[in-house]
Amino acid sequence: MAALFFGSTMLKAVSQVSKALAQECVPHELDLERITSMFEKITAVDEVVFVRYNTAPQNPFWGEFTRWTMQPAVYAAFKTMVEIRYASHLLDKEDWLRFVVCKELCHSLEAPSGKHDVSERGVDDLVDKFSLISASKAIDDITASYQLEILAEVGAVELLCPLNIRKQIIAETGSPDATKCKEIAAKYNLPFEYVLGSFDPGHMSIVEHLMNGG
Repeated sequence: MAALFFGSTMLKAVSQVSKALAQECVPHELDLERITSMFEKITAVDEVVFVRYNTAPQNPFWGEFTRWTMQPAVYAAFKTMVEIRYASHLLDKEDWLRFVVCKELCHSLEAPSGKHDVSERGVDDLVDKFSLISASKAIDDITASYQLEILAEVGAVELLCPLNIRKQIIAETGSPDATKCKEIAAKYNLPFEYVLGSFDPGHMSIVEHLMNGG
């Protein structure tokens, strides 16, 4: 098994959120409001606010976040706030909006701020990142920020199409091909490229290892 990501606590928290959400409704019916609310209930994040900003689709930075601590009143307990900013053109691409918001939520569990390159133009690179996990390679030489980027992407998938759902699909119909993955992507409102990578056996194995305590 590969060396453990130092940010594997992110996936543990995501696993708890995912399991709690499963008690409320089936994953393909989850909306961002429900996911965000569960983050506020279960994780160290107390409140999430959203800001939409205008940028051209050609700009590869479709989302970013900032986390800070504030005291809302004298003698009041401190609160951990997270602001998530997303590109306004994502309103026309709901699957990418859901993915970007969930990824930034996951990022906020481990880092104070970040601006991330997530776009259709960068899909090949993002799929390559999945292969780093799938191949169970040693990752000592991978930078901390790159590790967190991979984990946040994995976490977003786990929120929108959880591992147990993917295992159930494989048990019932076998490992899905590209055509089936497109159907799954449509059902769970998730970018096809991430669905395709998330069914890789090696990927599933190490994600399960990390989510169970790594």
